[in-house]
Amino acid sequence: MKISASILTATAVIILMHLSSGECKRIAPAEVKPVIHNSIRYTAPHWGIAEGHEQNGGLVQAWDIKIGKMLWEIQVYKTEYNNKLERDVQDVFIASLTIKDGKLIVLNKRNEEYEVDLTTKKVTKIQDKKKSD
Repeated sequence: MKISASILTATAVIILMHLSSGECKRIAPAEVKPVIHNSIRYTAPHWGIAEGHEQNGGLVQAWDIKIGKMLWEIQVYKTEYNNKLERDVQDVFIASLTIKDGKLIVLNKRNEEYEVDLTTKKVTKIQDKKKSD
């Protein structure tokens, strides 16, 4: 848990520095409530670029709650950025995480839903799945 607290503290400092710099074009998104299933906590960190990823938003992490270790991380969807616009106003953040029928359901701010198979980590856009049924 000490690692998680350190990560949260560092993230908060980065966000506060960014907000106080006047560079921020919009309000930071609300934190996503983690979900726990079979002793694993699933989280949706917003600030992927600060962690070396190509985008903010769209990431899910799985944490073993007994030992506080990250088991895996996946990018659920890719944000296509328009180079003529500022990146921060184009970020698409995850709005909620839920578990349904043993799968992780990810809803983003564009109301796009994705299903993550927790065994294979395969991601399916739910709209696409319904079209094929």
